[in-house]
Amino acid sequence: MRSLLCGLLVLAACGGSGPDGPFVVLSPSPEGAANQAQPLVRWGADGSLQYRLRAYADEAATQMIEEQLVRGTEARLSTGLADGQRVWVEVEGVQTGARTPLSSFRVVLVPPTFPAMRVVRHDRARSTGGYKLFNILDIFPPAGEPRVGGIVLVNAAGEIVWVHLPADGGAPSDARAYADGTLTFFSRVADATSMTSAGYEITWEGQVLWQTRPGALVHHELGPGPGGGHLYMTYLAEEWDGVSYEGDGLELVDPVSGDVIWTWSIFDHFHPADFQGIPEAEFQGLSRLGRDWSHANAAVWDPTRDLIWVSIRHFSRIIGVEYPSGDVRVTLGTDGLGGAAAMSYQHAPEVQADGSILFWDNGNHHVPRVSRARMVSFDETTGAYEELFSWQDSPPFFDFAVGDADRMPNGNVLVTAGVSGRVIEVTLDGRIAWELALEGDRHWIYRCRQVPEEWIPDWIVE
Repeated sequence: MRSLLCGLLVLAACGGSGPDGPFVVLSPSPEGAANQAQPLVRWGADGSLQYRLRAYADEAATQMIEEQLVRGTEARLSTGLADGQRVWVEVEGVQTGARTPLSSFRVVLVPPTFPAMRVVRHDRARSTGGYKLFNILDIFPPAGEPRVGGIVLVNAAGEIVWVHLPADGGAPSDARAYADGTLTFFSRVADATSMTSAGYEITWEGQVLWQTRPGALVHHELGPGPGGGHLYMTYLAEEWDGVSYEGDGLELVDPVSGDVIWTWSIFDHFHPADFQGIPEAEFQGLSRLGRDWSHANAAVWDPTRDLIWVSIRHFSRIIGVEYPSGDVRVTLGTDGLGGAAAMSYQHAPEVQADGSILFWDNGNHHVPRVSRARMVSFDETTGAYEELFSWQDSPPFFDFAVGDADRMPNGNVLVTAGVSGRVIEVTLDGRIAWELALEGDRHWIYRCRQVPEEWIPDWIVE
């Protein structure tokens, strides 16, 4: 499939240029997607005062859907298009007689409660382009409206080319794709008093291949673990001094048999008596099991070191849990390498090829409170700790929750500023190469990941 950039270059070459740029269809992007049944079509100007917009149901342009005479360089189709329908459009300048090349798009309808999103910056020379997968969390629905979240795949133009709504109606998080054509995520269904959750492995067509055992309160992380198993986090609870505390566990599951083959509990290594005075601990935990004590948010397998890196938000530390012993072998952050200045309420550690770790430092207890992406190296033996990369926006911002930082194929860093509703691709010298923003403040993004095009079925990207 042609990339967006190549598609635009080819169209420009075919359609010529006018006083306001190439006379081509600009959106929906070439081979992209429209997310409304009556999408807005935009094109470049060729100097005409009027244009004829034609939409067809076939590439041969013999089955016309509709034709409009338009003043200006955009128009909304009046015909309601079906989900999955492919449409071809062309525009003719009435005064010049010039025509744009045919440009096609696929209709991918999304719930009306989904936020509008747009690419606000795109430096094609520095950005990776391609496709990005992330979840949409419906955090603040208006009174009386249902809460609808989903998982989306977007192209470089910010168009949703694939969407998945969990069958249980829950809020999906930690969506990730794999080379074998599968995806994993977990979904949480909750009200004021109770919660259920489950992790899933699905195909791009939505077929469920595997899900977590009944009763497992899965949260935050579901990904690959030792031996190719599914590794995920669970909520646990223990009582101390007459109070129930919500803590965190790990389970490693055989992906074929579904058997739980290894478990770990934070209560075996830390005690609530040693961690008091945490502001969030006064609130009801997300699991509804007790006070929000540790609030771990990530578990990442590091096969080179035989460690599972667990990010414990309320302890402001990332610990290295040795597999299979379960011992805590390394601590980064508070009371460990790098100290308290290294991180505060951090999220999403990612192990790099050289052993360094990239993570999102929310900065809740930093002064001033600033969120940033950080990459660090360390030596377990000598205690050495070095920051290799740090990025914060200008002006700085603070996201008190969620977030992510991932390394991209070209070396850039993909930042998820989830509370702000932004996905930002940053170069190692601090330049923003691409940025997508959600409109409004109703929705958050949990994590965003780059997906290689060869992992995506042709029916989505062709």
